[in-house]
Amino acid sequence: MKLGQHYLKHRHYDMALDRLLSGYWLAVETDDQGQIAQANYYLAELFDERKVFDKALDHATQAGEFFERYKRSQQLAKTLTLIASIYEQQGRYNLALVHYFNALDQENQLDHDVRSARLRLNIARVYLHLYNYTKAEAYIVQARNLALQTGNENIVAESQILQGQLELAENKLDDAVTSLQAGLISASRIGAVKLQLLGESILSEAFEKQNDYYNALLSQRRYEQLYAGQQKSIARSNVEVFKQQQKMMERSLKLEEMEREQFESEKALYKQQKITMVLIGVLAFMLLLLLRRQHLNKQLKQQLTQLRTDYYTHPRSGLRNLRMLNARLANSLQQSSANFEQWHLGEIINEPLSDRLRFALFEVSCLKRIYLEQGYKQGLDAEKAFGLYLQEQVLEPARIYHFSDAMFLYIEPNARLSCDPKQLADSLQQLVDNYALKNNLNNDIQIGMAEYPFLPRAYTAINDQELIDILLMAVNAGVKMNDSEPGSHWVHLCAIDAAPAASFVCGDIRRSCIEGIDKGLVKVRSSSKSDIIWNNDHSTDINVS
Repeated sequence: MKLGQHYLKHRHYDMALDRLLSGYWLAVETDDQGQIAQANYYLAELFDERKVFDKALDHATQAGEFFERYKRSQQLAKTLTLIASIYEQQGRYNLALVHYFNALDQENQLDHDVRSARLRLNIARVYLHLYNYTKAEAYIVQARNLALQTGNENIVAESQILQGQLELAENKLDDAVTSLQAGLISASRIGAVKLQLLGESILSEAFEKQNDYYNALLSQRRYEQLYAGQQKSIARSNVEVFKQQQKMMERSLKLEEMEREQFESEKALYKQQKITMVLIGVLAFMLLLLLRRQHLNKQLKQQLTQLRTDYYTHPRSGLRNLRMLNARLANSLQQSSANFEQWHLGEIINEPLSDRLRFALFEVSCLKRIYLEQGYKQGLDAEKAFGLYLQEQVLEPARIYHFSDAMFLYIEPNARLSCDPKQLADSLQQLVDNYALKNNLNNDIQIGMAEYPFLPRAYTAINDQELIDILLMAVNAGVKMNDSEPGSHWVHLCAIDAAPAASFVCGDIRRSCIEGIDKGLVKVRSSSKSDIIWNNDHSTDINVS
C-alpha cells in the first residue's frame, strides 16, 4: 500500500495501480476495513488522475462511507473534496458544491485553515462556472485572507489567478491583467507549473480582448514553453517507469525459471522418500487405530456395566431404582396412550385391554422398623435379601422398582381376567407374606393403586409424574387408615369413563383428584369401609363402600 502511494505521488500510474490493487485485495482477504477504505481512497485518486471518473467515484464513495461511519473527520473531508472535484470535472456543478460545502464543514471543525482556504477557492471556481460572480468573489477573498494569515503562497497565487479569471468574465480587463500578472509572479516564484500554464492561458485571452496582440502572443509563447517543458518531464518519467518495469519483468522471469528448476529437483529427490513415509504412516495409523478401538471397546463395556449397576440399580435392594423408572415410565405411558388412541379412532378393532397398565405403589413398613430396632447392618441385609426375593418372584412382563426407602412400585399390563383391584392387592399381600412370615416380620403393607390411561377419554391429560403423585396420595390414605385400623390397607383410584380432561389440567393433580372425587368424576375403592380424609388445602370426608 505504501509503495503504491509513493508511485502515485510521483505519477507512475501503472505501477501505482498494480501496488494499490494488490493492497486492496490483500485487505479484503484479511477483512481489514480500515485498509480497504485507504486503498479505495488512493485508487479513487489514481482513477481521477487518469480521468476514469466512474471508477474514481465508485472507490471514493466506498471510502467516504467507511470514514463517515467511524467518525474519521480528516479522511472524510479529503474524500468529500475528491468526490466534489470529480463532479466538477464532469460538469455536475450542483453536486460538486454540495460535497465541497460538506468538506468545508469538516475542515472548519478540525480548524485547518490551509485546507479551508483551498476549499473556498474550489467553491469560488464552481460559482464562477455557474456565473454567480458575487459569491465567487466572496469566497476568493475569504480564501486569500486565510492564505495570507497562514503564509501559503501557493493558495495566494491561485486566488490571484482565479480573481483575474473572474474579472475577465466580468469584462474588467485592466483589473484582470493586473491580477493575473501578480498571480503569475507568485506562481513562478514557487515553481507552480500548473498555475503558470493556467495563468498564461487566461492572460493571453485578456490581452487579446484588449486588442494587445503582441502581449497576447508573448503570453501564448510562454505557455507553449512551459507546456513543452512539462511534456519533457512527463516523457522522462515514463521512460524511467518503462525501464523499471523492464527490469522487474526480467527479474521475475529469472526467478520463475529458478523456481521451476528447484521444484523439479526437489520433486525428483523427495518422491521416493515421501512414498516411504506415507506407507509407514498408514501402517502406524492402522495399528494405532486397531489398538485404540480395542481399548475403547473394553472401556465402554466396563462403563456400561458400571452404569447399569450404579446408575439404574438401587444400592441397598439391588432392584431397578427411581432413575430407571423415570427413564422408562414416560415411554411406557406414551405407548399405552397411543394404543388407546388408535382404538378410539377406529384404527384397531378390539379395545387393547392387555396394553393398559396397572400401577401399585406399596409401602413395606417392616423394613423401616428393622433399621430402628435391629441396627443399620441388619437393615441393609434385610433390604438386600428382600430385593433379591422380589427379583425372583416378579417376572416379565411385570416390573418392580425400588421407589424410595420402604416403598416399591409394581407395574403390570392389564392381563388379569378380572379388573378388581382387590385381586392385585391380594397378590401383592401374598408376595410380602411369603417373605415376611418366613423371616418373622410384620407383614402389614399400604397399597395405592391406579390404572393408565387414568382418564380413558384423554390420553395426555395425566403424565408420568402426576400418575405417581396420585399413587402417593392413595398410599398416604392407606397409612391414615392404618392409624385407626391396624393392618394392611389398599386404596384404588379410577376416573369414570365420562371424566373430562379439563378437570385435571389445573397444575395441582392432588387438588384435581380431590375435586373429582367430590364431583363423582373419580371413583375410590379401598379395603376399609370407614371414611377417607383427603387433605389438599381443604379436607373432605368421602364414604367408601
